[in-house]
Amino acid sequence: MPVGAANVGDLTRRVHEDGLTVAFGSPERGLPPMLGLTAEAVREFDSAQSTRAPGGFDVWLNTVPNQGSEVVRTEEAMFASLACLTLTE
Repeated sequence: MPVGAANVGDLTRRVHEDGLTVAFGSPERGLPPMLGLTAEAVREFDSAQSTRAPGGFDVWLNTVPNQGSEVVRTEEAMFASLACLTLTE
């Protein structure tokens, strides 16, 4: 899913007003299983364009698509994920 970041738009307003939470999975299992969800449930949400995401999130992002390895190190995942979300002061 492409993510555009700028100092205008709904995402910036929502981050400013509501705050932002970014959650990561673990090397042993991803975030959906940690929350008792299936990967299929997340994929179905993405394809249905529903307004209610599973797991209590507003949006699910795969910030390292086609990663080419089984596990992404935490420090790499943080940079890749936060790069998609330009936060303004």
